[in-house]
Amino acid sequence: MGEYTGRLHYGERVIEDFLPKKIVDEGRTIPIELPKAPKEIADIEKALDDAISKSQTPAKVPDLRTILTKHYHGGLVSIIVDDHTRPNVHTRILLPLLLERLQAMGVKRDRIRLLIAHGTHRAAKGEEYVHIFGKEVWESYKDVVEDHDCVKSVEVIGKLDDGIPVELNRTAYASEVLIGLSDLDYHYFAGMGGGPKQLIPGVAGKNTITREHLKMFGKVGFAEHVEMGSLSHNPVYECKTKLVNFIDKALKAKGGWLYGIVTVVDAHDKLVHIAGGDVLETHRRGEPILASVSTAKIPRLADVVIMAARHEGIDLYQAGKAFNSARHAVKLGGRIVVLAPLTDGWGSEEFKGLMAVGAPILQETAARLKTAKTSEKDKISDAGMEKALLAVQEVVMRDFKIGKQKPVDLLVTERKCGWGHLLLIQDGLTAKDEVMLPIAFIGKSGESPDKRLRDWIVKLEGETDGRLHYLLVDDPGLLISAGQ
Repeated sequence: MGEYTGRLHYGERVIEDFLPKKIVDEGRTIPIELPKAPKEIADIEKALDDAISKSQTPAKVPDLRTILTKHYHGGLVSIIVDDHTRPNVHTRILLPLLLERLQAMGVKRDRIRLLIAHGTHRAAKGEEYVHIFGKEVWESYKDVVEDHDCVKSVEVIGKLDDGIPVELNRTAYASEVLIGLSDLDYHYFAGMGGGPKQLIPGVAGKNTITREHLKMFGKVGFAEHVEMGSLSHNPVYECKTKLVNFIDKALKAKGGWLYGIVTVVDAHDKLVHIAGGDVLETHRRGEPILASVSTAKIPRLADVVIMAARHEGIDLYQAGKAFNSARHAVKLGGRIVVLAPLTDGWGSEEFKGLMAVGAPILQETAARLKTAKTSEKDKISDAGMEKALLAVQEVVMRDFKIGKQKPVDLLVTERKCGWGHLLLIQDGLTAKDEVMLPIAFIGKSGESPDKRLRDWIVKLEGETDGRLHYLLVDDPGLLISAGQ
C-alpha cells in the first residue's frame, strides 16, 4: 500500500500539516495504493502521428491522414476541445502539434474551427481561454474559436426511435471533418468521460442533453448501473452511444467524417496514451489504460475521507464529483470532507434552484434534531433525508433541467454518511447558501484552509475519543476500490 504524505490541494494551493501527529503515530491513516501508471510517452509527436496515421478501428473509420489526403474537399475541419472546467493538460500539449499537421496535410487555416465543448456550462472568459488552449494557440487562433451554446448555436438534425431530438452544434454539423480531442476520466453517472461525452453533452443542444440525462434516474436515486466507471448496461451510456452513432451516420450521409483522438493523462499530468479512430470504440478500448492510472485501492473503508476537489473545485456543481468519489471509500455513517475553493460559487443556477426544494425539509429536520432525545435522532435524520430525497426526485422527474442530478447525488451520499457528515472547506459560498445544502461548512471563508481543517479534526478527535481512521485523497477522479 502507499505511504501517507499529508499533502492535499486546495485549488492550486498545496496544504499540509493539518493532521495531528498522534493520528499518524497511532497508525490511523489508511494507506492508499495509487495507480501504477504506464510509462510516460517518450515521443509525444510520434504518438500523435500514429494516432493520425493509424486508425485503431479501420473497419469503422480510416485514419485521419487518409481522410484528409484522399477524401477531403476543402470544407470546415473542426476540433472539439474540453471547456474551462476540465484540466486540459492534453489539449495544451497536443493541439499545437495537431494544428501544424492539419495544415501540412492541406487544410487551410481559414477552414479550421476550434469548438469548445461547454455542454450546458457557461462560456469561457479571460484567462480561462489560455487554460484551455495555452497562450500560443489562444493568441494565434482566437479568431477561429467558438464557445458552444446549447440553446443558441444548435440545429435539429433528426431524432432517435424513442423520440429524443438530436440537436448538434451548427459548426460541428457543417464540418466536413469533425475531430474530437479528449482525455478519458471516470464520471459519476456517465461512467466515463471523454470520447462520446465530448459530443453529448459537449456540443449538443439542451433538449438532447436533458433527455439523455434523464436516463440516469431510477425510482429513488440513480438507476442501476449508473455509477462511476460503469459502461455496461448503464442507460446513460447506452443513450449516448445511440446519439453518437446517429451523428456519425448523419455526417457520413452528407460526405462528412467523425474522428476521435483520445488520450489518458496520469496523476502527474503526463500523457500515457494517445489513440485515434472511431469515437466510441477508442473510448471503450482506452478504459483499461484509464483504470491503470485512475483506480486506487484501500484495505478497508475509512471513518473519515478528506478529498481534494482540485480543478473540479471551481464550483459546487463540479465539486460534487469529489463527494461521489469519496462515497466509494467511506464507511456507512462515516464523514466526507471536500476541499474546494468554489471561486465560481454554485456553478449552476438549476442546481441551486433545486436545492431549494429539499432545503425546507432539511431545515425542519435540523430543528427537530436540536430537541430530540438521543435515542430518536437516527430515526428523525433518516426520515428527513429520505423525505428530502423523494421530494427532490419527484421534481426532477416531473420537470428535469440540467443540474438537477447533482442534488440527488449529494442526498444519496448523505443517506450513506448520515446527518451532518458531509462537510466542505470553501471560500465561494455564504451562510445563506449553507442552509440550502446537506453540507456543513468548516470554519469561516477567508481563513487559512489548513487551519480550518486541523481545528475541525482536533475537535472531532475530542468528540470521538481518538477512534477514527482517516483517508486522504488528492484526486477526485480516482475510482476507489476497498478490500484486499
